Amino acid sequence: MAYVRLSEEPNPGYPANGGYGEAPTVLRKCDDRFLPTIQPGHSLTANRVACTQSNAFNVAEPFDVITWAVTRALEMLNNTIRELVNARKAVCAGATPPRPLLGDVTLDWLRNRLGVCVDDIQVWTAGTFVNRSVAEVIRRLVRVRNLIGSNGLRYACGSPDCETNDWAFVRARDAAGNCLPGTPQMLIRLCRGFWVPAVRADGRYTNHANQRPKGPASASNIQATASGTTVEQGRNQSGGRSS
Repeated sequence: MAYVRLSEEPNPGYPANGGYGEAPTVLRKCDDRFLPTIQPGHSLTANRVACTQSNAFNVAEPFDVITWAVTRALEMLNNTIRELVNARKAVCAGATPPRPLLGDVTLDWLRNRLGVCVDDIQVWTAGTFVNRSVAEVIRRLVRVRNLIGSNGLRYACGSPDCETNDWAFVRARDAAGNCLPGTPQMLIRLCRGFWVPAVRADGRYTNHANQRPKGPASASNIQATASGTTVEQGRNQSGGRSS
């Protein structure tokens, strides 16, 4: 009878850290330079809000409503930034993007709203200031998040320049289309749509600050609650509008 000796040494034809058909984990070199960090927040103060019940379309305590909207915007941005940072770290450690690293809403937002090719490894390993890289998306979101949480923005209610469907708008250019120097007034003008709920075709109300909806926040409604600060960044018009 013939005996076959079974060696405890791993078969050199297969990776030692994986089963049959599994590729070994590959650590990827990612460029983490210039990735900003989330800064400690500062509560919104009353001197940053020029709103009264009369010019806030008869909404009582408009300061409290804006404070809630700021808090909600920070929650949404924090959640989305955390999801992107964790997913990028996993890809850099060898994981395959995009699922299950990102949820469906975030995937749709990256692909269809921002044009990020999430299936391309280089999109994940590239650093900031690389157009449509995940690191650049993180950098821009963190900058907006830090600005909203800095108590540096000002809010005003009503404006003759509000258009019918506007929630809010900012001015970044003058009447001639020239970019205004610096950060002009850091002022967000809140229009009727921010204060007065509209009824959708399905009979539900739109999500606006005065309704104070509950539940986890994510990338799906960053644009709405940030009230014009995250919407239309870099838009080549006289201002950015959220509607």
